[in-house]
Amino acid sequence: MDPWEIPIAVEDTPSLAELNERRNNKVKPSHMLNKVEDVQCEEQENDEWWKDDDDDDDEWWKADNKTEEAKDWHFELEESVQYSVAELTEPGQRILVARGGAGGLGNAALNKDIKYRSLMNLNGSSNAQTLDNDELFSLIAGSSGSDSILILELKSIADVGLVGIPNAGKSTLLGAISRANPAVGHYAFTTLRPNIGNLNYDDFFSVSVADIPGLIRGAHENRGLGHAFLRHIERTKVLAYVVDLAAALDGKKGIMPWEQLRDLVLELEHHKVGLSKRPSLIVANKIDEKGAEDVYEELKMRVLDVLILPVCAVLGEGVQELKVGLRELMEGTETRCLELSNIILD
Repeated sequence: MDPWEIPIAVEDTPSLAELNERRNNKVKPSHMLNKVEDVQCEEQENDEWWKDDDDDDDEWWKADNKTEEAKDWHFELEESVQYSVAELTEPGQRILVARGGAGGLGNAALNKDIKYRSLMNLNGSSNAQTLDNDELFSLIAGSSGSDSILILELKSIADVGLVGIPNAGKSTLLGAISRANPAVGHYAFTTLRPNIGNLNYDDFFSVSVADIPGLIRGAHENRGLGHAFLRHIERTKVLAYVVDLAAALDGKKGIMPWEQLRDLVLELEHHKVGLSKRPSLIVANKIDEKGAEDVYEELKMRVLDVLILPVCAVLGEGVQELKVGLRELMEGTETRCLELSNIILD
């Protein structure tokens, strides 16, 4: 190649026309580029005077700074932790959990000459301001917003909540009064998540019913996933206590129905005061079992001032009476609730 064709190979003094052309095209002369590279190399060599081969003695202050930064960060984290930030229960409710940063100007605000880091004025004038890398990035990209770590918890919303001990027949009952098809088994904790079914009437009146997983003693202390189950009851308007009439019959190690009701009311009140004060009725399930009739009669004597309905969810006995009772609770014609003082124990 002819050396005269290489622009940087020959350093001739540019003419006035060439300087004007370079100024208009905003191209730096080659000798200026070489000078800038030399200056940068000299500055880089001068800036490395403080480096030493033995840096062990200088590492102590870095460790201390990291420790202090960790303490400050941990303190800020503890200050920002909040519990029960908000509860959205109505359509259209909103809450601001984080704020966005200031918006950037984008690449359209930059002049074509990126080498000089110039920013065009918003009024369209030709004056430009030289910026460093950090300022240029902040103007293009904007600033960061706030960060929030949230745990979103969806509570089942239903009109009626079926509450009972494990294996009391709640899932079978939900399938008997609605078209829901929950899992059913002859063991405790068959239901781990609430099942919801719609109870439809002939006049197109509809009631949503939630099958709440079984509650045990100490559920308010989160025994048996109690907290995960109890929180769904807060979203119900009416409570239907489902008791197992045959839990203590034929040598079974269960507890009597009135004791089941006592435990359920206590767990609801321990979880949230007033949770058991909602309109309610009692579903005496498994009335078809041998000896269940006698237990049902004793249940009516021990539990006072509340509607008690005998039901066999497997055979569908008493389902129609239960539907009528649930509608009366929903319409407000029946307002009685189960009171702990109305349960007579031995």
